Amino acid sequence: MDRSPRRTLLASALAACALAALPLAAQATTECGAADAWPPPFRLAFEATAARSLLWITGDSDLALTREGDGYSLVSETNAAGFYHARQSSRGVIAAGGLVPIEYTERRGRRPQATTKFDWRARRVSFSAAAGIAETRAQMQDRLSMLLELGRLLKLRPAATVVELPVAGVRNTSLYRFELRGAETLELPAGRIDAVKLERPADAPGNDRHDRLEVWLAPALCWLPVRVRYADDRGMTIDQQLKAAHIAP
Repeated sequence: MDRSPRRTLLASALAACALAALPLAAQATTECGAADAWPPPFRLAFEATAARSLLWITGDSDLALTREGDGYSLVSETNAAGFYHARQSSRGVIAAGGLVPIEYTERRGRRPQATTKFDWRARRVSFSAAAGIAETRAQMQDRLSMLLELGRLLKLRPAATVVELPVAGVRNTSLYRFELRGAETLELPAGRIDAVKLERPADAPGNDRHDRLEVWLAPALCWLPVRVRYADDRGMTIDQQLKAAHIAP
């Protein structure tokens, strides 16, 4: 089947990113609670742009958090120009020590859904897309829950210069080491938002893919991410910026 350069660009970009969804809004009056409190249910919409050289294409993504008792569910949906769709989900439990994911799913385009399962009692992580088994580690997250856990850790450790999290993908686990880059005021589709920037450099320990991930978290919005930018070693860039959001009172 023939594909236009713009269509091919977006499909490969979003497949490489695996972070199809990210966070925040223009409701700076939200009460975020104590330092160890989790944000209330929310729905966040983003404008996404994928670019390589002179080629570019835009799409939309959103992230929704629902809660029931100690349980949580995160769902991310990405759509581009009516021809590409990606979905991620994370469900688990909210515990005193952080999010405890139980199952992570990821589906891109027409590919089969990949599922990652966490068995914390047996200390095992299994993957439907790979035969191997990995061992759970303290504070281990999946590719979606990681975004909320980053904000929680920075709230609890305001003087931190480095944040490390073990993260499970669809085939294996790896260590994500983020370095604090300082405060910035962003001009986003949702408006002007003050944020703290974290970066996982291409040469960070454990970064076997040598990609670059930047995340901006907004303290006034419960430390949720308002911008996420991903770049690979082939010149592909994916930039997601907050467009609108609703946070439950």
